[in-house]
Amino acid sequence: MQVGDAGGPGFGSINDLTIRDGFINGFGGGAVVYAGSTGFSDCVIRDNWVAQCRRGGGVANFASIRMDSTTVTHNGIRQPCSPAGFIEDQGAGVYNDGDLHIANCDFEHAFASMIWNAENGTLQIIGSSFRDVLYSSA
Repeated sequence: MQVGDAGGPGFGSINDLTIRDGFINGFGGGAVVYAGSTGFSDCVIRDNWVAQCRRGGGVANFASIRMDSTTVTHNGIRQPCSPAGFIEDQGAGVYNDGDLHIANCDFEHAFASMIWNAENGTLQIIGSSFRDVLYSSA
């Protein structure tokens, strides 16, 4: 499943939802690609992937997202572009090129960098945990 937005005003708030098993061969956002504004509360974003050399295995944000008490786990990028994996492969959990506010969230088991904040992105993290960034060049 992929939750998306074409740049409109957004969905408002998404609560108590599990978004899983997404895959996209496009630019990014295996589960969520966003160009509006929304909030996620008490959600789980898991087991989502983007193709090789893409961004945002779980979430790709290009506008404004607020995440509260949400778990982002087991998201990744298929086959990293570079041996180091951190140049082209940006944000297995979240790629942010907008405004991202994270509060009381759990991030775990990312298959590349957990959160990638782009040059123009703003990121605020409060009371959240990060565990097990897994990376393999194989």
